[in-house]
Amino acid sequence: PIIKLYYSAFFAAHAIMRLCGTSIIKLEKEHVDFLQSLSDVYVSGGGAIRAGMYQIRFRQVASGSLEAAIERQSDSQGAHEGFWRAFDDFLNVTANEMVNRKSAEASDFVAGVNEIQPMLRPHGTRRSAWISAMRNEVNYQHRHGSWQPGRLERRSSARLASIAVTPSAAVRLDFALDADAAEAFIAVSHYLSSLNVELGNVVAGNSTAARAFGQNWRRLA
Repeated sequence: PIIKLYYSAFFAAHAIMRLCGTSIIKLEKEHVDFLQSLSDVYVSGGGAIRAGMYQIRFRQVASGSLEAAIERQSDSQGAHEGFWRAFDDFLNVTANEMVNRKSAEASDFVAGVNEIQPMLRPHGTRRSAWISAMRNEVNYQHRHGSWQPGRLERRSSARLASIAVTPSAAVRLDFALDADAAEAFIAVSHYLSSLNVELGNVVAGNSTAARAFGQNWRRLA
């Protein structure tokens, strides 16, 4: 159940970025071959495109059309580790943009980012993002008592058993990452999963045309 919850958070974080016009995707050889053929025709001196992980960010330009910026990610990071680093960067960029625009929600957003970022960065002896390292410790090293019946602390087991979609603001994140590792891992996964549902509801509310996102989202819900 903890690993299922983690993957819920992993894909939720992907969805949160995409809702805001940013995506982390893996381009396989067939994708690269197709893009290279387009580049050779339309982009003078576009250079070679290699397979791997990319960040694509869309923004609306003055003409009203969309512009896509594509940046290759480092090959030295695994898919999960690289994604959480990109998600952390995305939060920082978004926070700075909101502050610069003097958005009314900027202070709340920055406070939320500060609360979640310790889980997205290396901590203690972990060299990779804390949430990614915890996933590896649970899934591959069978640590934190999560695989042996009765070994997971009672309070963590109770929290895991009661997981449901709740308002993200109701999910506590103020756990010590060393002393309460299992609870913190459950909490941040729960938080991101619930936050994604909330954002999905906001977008669906503004998407009412037939066969649009809103219609599909309501059917899923």
